[in-house]
Amino acid sequence: MRRATMALIVILMNAIVSCTPNAGAGEMTVTLSAVAGPVCPVERVPPDPACADRPVVGASLVIIGPNGTQVGAVLTDASGSASVSLAPGHYVVRAAPVEGLLGTPAETALDVTASAASPLSLTVTYDTGIR
Repeated sequence: MRRATMALIVILMNAIVSCTPNAGAGEMTVTLSAVAGPVCPVERVPPDPACADRPVVGASLVIIGPNGTQVGAVLTDASGSASVSLAPGHYVVRAAPVEGLLGTPAETALDVTASAASPLSLTVTYDTGIR
């Protein structure tokens, strides 16, 4: 009788699992980048590659969901990038201040659609104060 009970439990567990939607189904990976610029006091035409915006390491980016609550937070890596998986919807990305850079970038709107044909990315730009 104990084997029959265990078999019934296994069958019920499999039925429950097969009826539960996959976690993350319909979500898209969004790449967030943080850069700082300007790096040189004078912009040149054509642009000088040595004066390109530089990555911001350890920038704290907070993702606010459609209902106004925080749905994620990431820190950028050595390349100034981070990624997060988001369900379709309208989000706002807030950047925290970074020591040595002026203020914070303005909040940036991010629209995630399930039908996006290419990966989504968003760049947040900090001001270095160089003029």
